[in-house]
Amino acid sequence: MPFKYKIFEKDAYLLVEAGGEANTLEDMAEYSDAVFDAAFAKGYTCVLHDQRTLVANFTQIDVINLADQYIDMDAQTYGMRAAIVCSEQNLEIIRFLETAFQNRSMELRTFTDIASAEEWLACKERKFFAQTDP
Repeated sequence: MPFKYKIFEKDAYLLVEAGGEANTLEDMAEYSDAVFDAAFAKGYTCVLHDQRTLVANFTQIDVINLADQYIDMDAQTYGMRAAIVCSEQNLEIIRFLETAFQNRSMELRTFTDIASAEEWLACKERKFFAQTDP
């Protein structure tokens, strides 16, 4: 099944529903770039990734390379907070991703249920990028 995702605006966060098979670094980089661009354009700093139907076939090397790409973009300076809700099947690789991103000063946590992820995101419900008039 091909890798697909949809992005939705919620009151306090951007919701991204992802499913299918993510097989390569390119799959994840394209997905991550689209989510980052949407969050930035719409003024969100909190993102909930619902990946419970995703089959993560990427490797730990792919995860390290993806995290390094975010560092190259200075992504850690934007104050983003991301929660990933994944299946038990993907828990090991997504927890590795969590560690890789946290080691690069990015706020990312892994969950297996939506309610816990929403609760964690709630402590930072704000729109950081939204432009305001002085």
